[in-house]
Amino acid sequence: AFVLALVAEGDRSAFAACAGLFACLGTTEVLAAFTFNWHGRTLAPVADEIATFTGETRDQVRCQLLSANRTLAENWRRERPSSPEEVAAWYRRNARLYIYDLANFHLYGKHIRFTLDLMKLARGRVLDFGAGTGDLALELARRGHEVVHFDVDGEARLFASWRARRAGLRSIEFHTDRRRIRGLFETIYALDVLEHLVDPEEALRFLVERLAPHGLLILTAPFGSTEAHPMHFSHALDVRRFLREHGLRDAKGRLRWIGSAMTRRRHVLIYRRDG
Repeated sequence: AFVLALVAEGDRSAFAACAGLFACLGTTEVLAAFTFNWHGRTLAPVADEIATFTGETRDQVRCQLLSANRTLAENWRRERPSSPEEVAAWYRRNARLYIYDLANFHLYGKHIRFTLDLMKLARGRVLDFGAGTGDLALELARRGHEVVHFDVDGEARLFASWRARRAGLRSIEFHTDRRRIRGLFETIYALDVLEHLVDPEEALRFLVERLAPHGLLILTAPFGSTEAHPMHFSHALDVRRFLREHGLRDAKGRLRWIGSAMTRRRHVLIYRRDG
């Protein structure tokens, strides 16, 4: 109605500006619809794979894919684990829900672009610490890297191992006990894990010890709970300072400005060990 009024008044410049604005809004709406539909289509084969593993129907899995994040938050608020043992036990009990939650989240375009950014940094032997359902670890193994997948025991870890066997990937090891991890790594990932730990400093110390000379440590540290993620602990740990004090230097470089939106975030850290 506003545009028609401008036409009646003969205000062509204002009409052109409004038309351009509506065209942009229309383009945004089309792109949003395309992204939503694309996500729905890619969800189907993922749901089929999970259904094969769990024995559930495809409809049951699709329902869980859409509700797992909310259920996890509710379970955490109800149980409120606090000690390291209680937290580890909670993750074991809720591991199947994490299969659904991670499968859904990892299909979003923003996360795919983020993962592609970080996979390009991989060199040599790789440790994926807190690897969950194994999306990153399995893809790196497909690309020829020797990979160690580490996470708490539970269905998410079993799902990752099952997927590796189905794909015939032999260059990947699975561990749930840090003491069984041998040797050094040229690349270590610790994505979306430190905020879930009661003592992230102890985990960081372990990762630094396992990093080879000139190796790259790639991690996220979004400390602090949110409505959707009440299981994220708040910590006063200065991760950057800790890494500098242990001989690592900031290596994020140009990704700080030209990486994907998720890669550019401040809590995404990329540090290299000096020789």
